[in-house]
Amino acid sequence: MWSFLKYITTKKQPAERVLLSLVCFWCVLLSESILASENSIDLPVVNIGCTIPTQSPAFTELESLYKEPFRRLGYQVNMQYLPARRTQAMLSERALEGSCGRTENFTEQMKMPTLSRIPTIVGVTSIREYSLERVDLSRVDQKRVGYIRGSLSTFKFLSRAESKLVQVSNAKSSQLMLLHDRIDVFVTSEAIMASSFYQVEGVTDLVSRQLSVEYFYPFLTDFFSAEQKILFNTYLVEAIAARGGPIAADDVFSQELLAQLRRERK
Repeated sequence: MWSFLKYITTKKQPAERVLLSLVCFWCVLLSESILASENSIDLPVVNIGCTIPTQSPAFTELESLYKEPFRRLGYQVNMQYLPARRTQAMLSERALEGSCGRTENFTEQMKMPTLSRIPTIVGVTSIREYSLERVDLSRVDQKRVGYIRGSLSTFKFLSRAESKLVQVSNAKSSQLMLLHDRIDVFVTSEAIMASSFYQVEGVTDLVSRQLSVEYFYPFLTDFFSAEQKILFNTYLVEAIAARGGPIAADDVFSQELLAQLRRERK
């Protein structure tokens, strides 16, 4: 552009052509300045809670997935890791505008009519039962089953079994409890377990078995209007199609880690 300006001011050109060229040149500069100014305006922030730890690749993938749909809706998304129970409390208190991904019946379990499920699957994960290979579970009369405090779907799934349920704070502490014989097994998703896999000294023989497959949906509060939720779902469907489908373990974890996470108990 500057070379163009130099050209019209140094070459012999008719006065009218030079004047017209200069007007066009400044119009282009003005439009670019206005566009840059519009892009620099900060969008209002919406806070989305997520029970997947930030160090998990699944968290990064979800955060990336949501950026464009929220931007098109006119918002900047701030996704933050929060324990399950705290997430639920903050949703009830309207301290959050949504949840990054929970199971289909989360609204009914929460008994929160102001929370709406967006009807598009954003993630698929395997729910697995983890234990130490050194422990002979066949000799355990009543298994002590650890699950993350506030995980409603896991609790509902486990409540049907004849086991003693033990609440734990996170996946890392569950491995400590396995190591010190405070629980016999721990039930959680691959996405959560992968964030702290083998980070506890002395835990080197984790094995697992698949219990179920869970599908996750985003949930939004009544901060958003019904029309905004419909638009968000439309934008989300387009974003998922652009990435090639919902987020699954095969997309975000190395095959080596998945092989370890899925090392089956014989």
